[in-house]
Amino acid sequence: MNVFGFINLNKPRNLGSRTAINSIVKLVRPQKVGHAGTLDPLASGVLVTAVGPATRLIRYVQDSEKEYRGSFRLGCTSNTEDVMGDVTEIMSAPEVFQADIENVLPEFIGSIEQTPPQFSALKVDGVRAYKLARKGVEAPLKPRRVVIHSLHLASFDYPTLELTIRCSGGTYVRTLGRDIAKAVGSDAVMTDLQRTAVGNFRIEDAVTPDELSSENLRSHVTLPQDAVSNMKTVQIDSQVSHQFLNAVAWHPSQDPLHEELLAVDQQNRLVAVLRRQADGGYTPRLNFVHYWNDV
Repeated sequence: MNVFGFINLNKPRNLGSRTAINSIVKLVRPQKVGHAGTLDPLASGVLVTAVGPATRLIRYVQDSEKEYRGSFRLGCTSNTEDVMGDVTEIMSAPEVFQADIENVLPEFIGSIEQTPPQFSALKVDGVRAYKLARKGVEAPLKPRRVVIHSLHLASFDYPTLELTIRCSGGTYVRTLGRDIAKAVGSDAVMTDLQRTAVGNFRIEDAVTPDELSSENLRSHVTLPQDAVSNMKTVQIDSQVSHQFLNAVAWHPSQDPLHEELLAVDQQNRLVAVLRRQADGGYTPRLNFVHYWNDV
């Protein structure tokens, strides 16, 4: 099966991301399959999966904004910052009220710094931090800047609170919940997480792994350009496509003045991601002309 596009996968809770993605791998072999950011087993929701040449577009999806719905339990700590780790109740934890949380939320909106959790996939001298943490070694993880675009208290019933978050890539939601709890003099562990959107991919449009089959797979594949719809799109003719096939620059009659463009052919097929040259010409950063010639 020849596929070029993205599948909006709805990963169930308690299922590994790799296991979820394998439901697609077995249907499209030998084509490549990649993802735009894993979800921990605790988490569920949108797992954007790229198939075939679309794997080359993954970095654009990874840079997209993400939306989450996360639940937390106050008055607890965990070595993993969620209930998958060793959870300890804080006997002297103060009771926190809804107004306390609402008062501190504005402090976490905008550009903020986060110290990633020890149980994370970040590498330290080539070794994943979580592997070091399992051995009892604390990795020297530096604070990172992330952007919280919106943050709302969806529900509160002490000791449980639920947040809805829209944020930049690289944000650790469990760490956000921990830091909010610390700001009101307590601590918290994440009890549940659902990723509700990645860019244009939304949970209401997602398909679960067990719903996919060789008969319906194509109906769940989106156009590759849908994943990067924030970029300006230009339609080109077969002559320009042939230029890209030979890596020859295209000089449009009127320069769109964009650093990057999506080029589609007259059948609305993505043929290239273009980058602007100093002389106003455009050359392929990513070239997909060969793929369509082979189909």
